[in-house]
Formats: sequence, C-alpha cells, structure tokens
Amino acid sequence: MAGIYDREGNLLQPPRYFDAASYRRTIRKLRSMRPGYLLTAHYPVMRGREALDFLDRSLEFTDRVNRATWESLQGGLTDLWELTRREDVRLGPYPGFMIELGAGVRAHMGVLGPA
Repeated sequence: MAGIYDREGNLLQPPRYFDAASYRRTIRKLRSMRPGYLLTAHYPVMRGREALDFLDRSLEFTDRVNRATWESLQGGLTDLWELTRREDVRLGPYPGFMIELGAGVRAHMGVLGPA
C-alpha cells in the first residue's frame, strides 16, 4: 500500500515504519496466515482476497523504497534529507508528510548502508 489517501483520492501519507526487516517480516507472516479478515487503523475491514492484496501491495511498497534507496546510495547520495526528497518524487509525492517517508528511507539505509 502506498499510504493513506485524502477524501479526494490524493496520496497523503506513506506507510511509516522504523525497522524495514521487521516490518517486511510481519507483512510476510500475516500473508502466510491467509487471514479471513484484516483490520487496520486507517482502512475499512478487509476480507479474504482483499486482505491478501493489501498485504501484497504493502510489501511491494517496501520493495520500492528499498530499491529506490539502494539506487540512491549506489549513486553516492547518503544525506537522509536529500534521499528522502528524491524518494518523495519517485514514490509520492507526500505533501506535508515527507518526514514519514524519511522514516522508511532511514530504515532501509540501515539495512543497505555500510556496516
């Protein structure tokens, strides 16, 4: 899932997570359970296939953040603010909520960056 939308359907806020590996592991675990229902804080109750599709889209979003962050790091960009601005263009935009996107970018930098 690319995030939360406003009432007009505009992308507003990205998913916020601080630990990329744990977040992805949780999504996969939920997916493997094949939930009959999925209840979230910001979306209506989802059932069956709809729940699985939501989890798939959520995992795909983390893949996109991971890929975009990797490409930026490989290009020599290491400043979190600059990385977040670049990813906002590629993944958003998230007007007013780039800081939320920055949390995910930072989480992926921790996994991808030098040890």
